[in-house]
Amino acid sequence: MASGDPAAMRFFAATLRVKAGAFTTVGDQAVSAVGKIDGQGRYLKRYKTDARLYKSAAGTIAEKLASAAALLEQEATRVEAEIAAERRRAAAQAAAEAERSSPGGGNPIFDPPWGA
Repeated sequence: MASGDPAAMRFFAATLRVKAGAFTTVGDQAVSAVGKIDGQGRYLKRYKTDARLYKSAAGTIAEKLASAAALLEQEATRVEAEIAAERRRAAAQAAAEAERSSPGGGNPIFDPPWGA
């Protein structure tokens, strides 16, 4: 039996992608902000290094969030396929049961259209 809500899974995956984009943006903004500072010196050099490290860490987080979103999308597709297969099995089972329960077993010779 399939478990999970594909629509909710896709919504959460989209949310993760938005968050991943936010991390990427924040990392870029940190490097940009420090890069706009005029001057020289070891402190400024340290700030620029820290900003690049921050951008790298934010990028790693963004990649992990995007990867999780992709996995959720794959799982949603799998769950949808399971649900569709279950519905097909249930329909086939219901059709077979209906055929077995008719007096002539579904044979038109034994099941006249006016009923038995």
